[in-house]
Amino acid sequence: MERCQLLDSWGPCGEGSWLALAGAGISPDSMTVGLLNLARCADRVIVETYTLPGSSWLLEALKPYAGDRLEPAERSTLEEGGARLVESARTSRVLVVAPGDPLIATTHRSLLVMAKKLGVRTIVLPGVSGVCVAKTYPGLDYYKYGRTLTLPGPWRRVKPYSVLAGLSQNLCFGMHTLLLLDIDPATGAQLEPCEGLRLLAGLESETRTSLFRGLEILVVERAGLPGSRVSLARGLEEACRLPPVRAPASVVIPGRLAPYEAEALEALAGVSARGNWGLSPVACRVVEALSE
Repeated sequence: MERCQLLDSWGPCGEGSWLALAGAGISPDSMTVGLLNLARCADRVIVETYTLPGSSWLLEALKPYAGDRLEPAERSTLEEGGARLVESARTSRVLVVAPGDPLIATTHRSLLVMAKKLGVRTIVLPGVSGVCVAKTYPGLDYYKYGRTLTLPGPWRRVKPYSVLAGLSQNLCFGMHTLLLLDIDPATGAQLEPCEGLRLLAGLESETRTSLFRGLEILVVERAGLPGSRVSLARGLEEACRLPPVRAPASVVIPGRLAPYEAEALEALAGVSARGNWGLSPVACRVVEALSE
């Protein structure tokens, strides 16, 4: 096929059938040559934008390369309909495109597992991860992050004990925490940091501690994109006075800062890191209370 080009890593992508899972990064500027080649070759180009708020640009960016082979995908297309999608890859070239990296903070690995079991050829093309960019953008050391957590929205109707425990464990060890903000499945809107943090703080009465009193909170908006911003709040009430976030956004709770991190935070994000950051003793008491 004229539209197909040789991909050195996988051989001619115009030959045979396959299932490809590719990441598009965080903007049109971060899309790779490999992704565009796959989009030219594929019989079906299935694009999901639900895992990263503000990624509707992806459909328009791929249109010149995929044309009428472009298929916008709902969550149900890839999850409940995953088996049908993989079955079609036995006889055709199917490309699934996700914003960011396709295997970070997604469930898309299940497609690869199903394909492997059916003997379908698979291709994985990484992308610039929004999760990784959000961690490093404020200037904090990537290796000093603990477990990444998601703040659930009220539509989940859950009490986020596991999130509070994970955050407290990270802080107890002096580690930073990235809190991803849930996405409303009905509207596609991202959870506001204040709303998610209030759900966590509401559990403090059960642990008889005050983890959020004076806790440093960084709200990271549009990391790596035009109009990016990092805002500092000291405590929950101050965080709730910040203006509404612009997607994609996330929350970073810093642990103990090394001197080079404090310097980077001020130089790169414009945030003064004076004082004793990280309430490790309080966090350790929360861990003990939740484990009883």
